[in-house]
Amino acid sequence: MKPQKQTLAVDMDNVLVRPKEIEPGKNDNAYAGVALLSGCKDVLAKLNRKYDLYIVTNFLWKDHQDFIGDNLKNKYEYLISQLPFITPSQLIFTCHKNNMEFDIRIDDNPDNLEQGKIKLLFDSPKNQSAHPEDLLRSRIIRVSNWREIDKILV
Repeated sequence: MKPQKQTLAVDMDNVLVRPKEIEPGKNDNAYAGVALLSGCKDVLAKLNRKYDLYIVTNFLWKDHQDFIGDNLKNKYEYLISQLPFITPSQLIFTCHKNNMEFDIRIDDNPDNLEQGKIKLLFDSPKNQSAHPEDLLRSRIIRVSNWREIDKILV
């Protein structure tokens, strides 16, 4: 019997891609013309072979609630076009990431790392206030790029 792979949840925004800022109430595509972060695609392809990989992303942005459907569509189309080795069944669009169990989590929000045996906090401007002692106490490892993730998980 083949051993079961560990599950891996990877956030999208500020982990795979830095979306463009859009004005509240304006229906713009935050992903149009934006590249994946450096090294992301190659490392994700390796992780996809080693783990049961899922992209787990929030589709509801508090300043853009009128455009939930468009944001969901934009995220889906971006992921499918940029990561051809990821299938639609590996995409999870939710507002409650911590209601799901994964062995490994990669996110830019420390609050989304509560569940998980391995917790990687992807460095971003919005998580700079996370104190190193708090991260250590919560067994969270801060990573600043995809090369570091490659070294830890592959």
